[in-house]
Amino acid sequence: MLVAKAREAMKFSFNGYEFSLKRKEKLLFADDVFALLPEDIKKRFEKAYSVLPPFYKGEDLNGKTVLVFAQAAIGDALCMTPALREIKRRYPNMKLWVSISGMARPVLEDLPYIDKLLPHPTPLKEVNKVDYIIKVVEMVKKPSFDLQNLVQYFLWKFYLDFAEKEVPDVVVNENIKKELEEVFAKIKEAANKKKILLFHYLSSSIHRTLPPKLLKEIEDLIWEEYAPVICSLPEEDITVEIALDVYQIRAANLSTFMKNIKYLIAAVSLSDAVITADTATVHIAAGLGKPTVLISGAIEPELRCSTYPNVIPVRPNYIGKTCKSPCGIHAIPQPCREALEKKQFYSPCLEAIPPKLIYQALKDAEIFTKINKNSENRIVKKITCPLCENNKFFEFLEVLNSNLLIKCNFCNLEFFIPAEDFSDKTFQEKNWISFQEERKELLYTILRFIKFFAKFFKEPKIGLVYQKDSKELEEFEKELKKHFTNAEKVKYQDFQNSQNCFDILIGLDVIESTQTPLKGLEVFYSKLNEPGILLVSTYSYASFYYQVNGIKKYIWWKPTYPPYSFIRWKPANLILALQKTGFSQVQLGSSPVLFSHLLSAITPRPVDIRDGERLIGVLSVPMVSQIVLDNLKFLCVNSNEMGNYLLGIATKGELQINWKKIISRIITFSAIDYMWGEEK
Repeated sequence: MLVAKAREAMKFSFNGYEFSLKRKEKLLFADDVFALLPEDIKKRFEKAYSVLPPFYKGEDLNGKTVLVFAQAAIGDALCMTPALREIKRRYPNMKLWVSISGMARPVLEDLPYIDKLLPHPTPLKEVNKVDYIIKVVEMVKKPSFDLQNLVQYFLWKFYLDFAEKEVPDVVVNENIKKELEEVFAKIKEAANKKKILLFHYLSSSIHRTLPPKLLKEIEDLIWEEYAPVICSLPEEDITVEIALDVYQIRAANLSTFMKNIKYLIAAVSLSDAVITADTATVHIAAGLGKPTVLISGAIEPELRCSTYPNVIPVRPNYIGKTCKSPCGIHAIPQPCREALEKKQFYSPCLEAIPPKLIYQALKDAEIFTKINKNSENRIVKKITCPLCENNKFFEFLEVLNSNLLIKCNFCNLEFFIPAEDFSDKTFQEKNWISFQEERKELLYTILRFIKFFAKFFKEPKIGLVYQKDSKELEEFEKELKKHFTNAEKVKYQDFQNSQNCFDILIGLDVIESTQTPLKGLEVFYSKLNEPGILLVSTYSYASFYYQVNGIKKYIWWKPTYPPYSFIRWKPANLILALQKTGFSQVQLGSSPVLFSHLLSAITPRPVDIRDGERLIGVLSVPMVSQIVLDNLKFLCVNSNEMGNYLLGIATKGELQINWKKIISRIITFSAIDYMWGEEK
């Protein structure tokens, strides 16, 4: 922040306001806002020194006046409202003043808990009247801003851990709404539809704008149910019309009606659902409780909507020559590096998102919104935990593929149940999922375990129980039969009818694919000789990949959702399940940490190599990645419980084995062989 003093009396327009200053009158600027002043205006100011009120550090504010010194785009201002509302709720006798850009002022000016709105830059005589300042300027490119959800960021700046309600306050202008109601009614009538879907596919930066081809594909999927409309700013109208014409998009273009942000708010209020790449629109839709899909490739969408129960984030699964999603770039004046590399306009990461996925995300958002409206984030229908049989205390977490993810508040198991009154559609296609490398590594590790366990039996009888065929599984079966000619492969659905008993049983990704896992484990127990060994694998929610990436709602490219997965196993849950079934010597391990996942949560950037001020060269993204990875190989070798697949190892009867040592050794050797290859 800086204080600037007028060298002379002057009048000028800036940042959405008209200023009339006397000579020596002072204004408080954010540094980056001062830099935006036209040069002829900037020269008429000089920097001045002034003692400002103290920054707020969490003090009792009753009877005090606080200035929230902000700049803020429209979306940022909306994200600020939960913190503004909450601080006034906690300190009802305070006075709350906010300085804001003229562009964002319309979304704050009708809120009852703001006592005064001031321009930015702010007259210093107003600043000096307050007891405290909360500084929320110069935010971009700072970890506190770039790495937090925006609602959480403002709560953090206000020294608030939580808010009673963490969605924006959005005020709908009723006069404008009435003005648009007739237009929306005519669109419904012409399209013979009951619902309207609002597209806001444009963004303030081209690299975050949805490709019109994707828009067309989405439109074809929703056409039977929704009448689509496009609402963009008037200056974007020419761009919209060209896209509609070239791609034969049938959506009604209402951009000419969008005179200002209040018209967009009214349009969202009249819509039944929203698909958007624009973050301001997602904050408006969240505040109005509309089922919404946010599509983002540049910025992790969870950072924009994780506190919004009615919004489903959709992210690309994309790795290109110059980047991987999310690249973390907020704004650029041209297409992204990857688009330029491919000689195209729109970002390739966004083009890679399957349209069917976005349609399914929209249906999930509808379910999510309905549940939250009706049950206040609680499940009221009768449920029984498939692990501990609790039937009273549950928490609703999310919707995925038209199924509800439920958490048992007794044993903490997370499991899916079908949503009532909704069809069980699936958005998976074979080419969407990229987990072949994970599977190969898992099967390689399991083979090592089998070779070790086989030493405890004269002629071991081995059973391989699986859910779904794959190339990786076929290769594993061939390798297994090279060493053990009596290995039997049985599909999980048919295993209960098998007449054979086994010394070693392998359950490959089956205990998460059933809604009754204990019954499945009981069948495993009954088919084991005594002594006998069971080894079951399942995707791990304590894995390195899962933890460093955060708990994302919609990792759609992994088979971790119905109908492929109904249980989300964590170590404590799996131990309890095996013990309840009667197994002894219950142990846990994992597949090795996958080498290619060590950088999964970061996007490496090019590095300049300098000798003082002289640029010697540039390390490219692949070079930087390789340097970092080479120094992280040790992590793969020494992380025996952090791989993508959790391994449950249990015995029927007793075996004299140093379990900890053996499990650790086998996983370590598997990691070394998988990364560097077996020495011949």
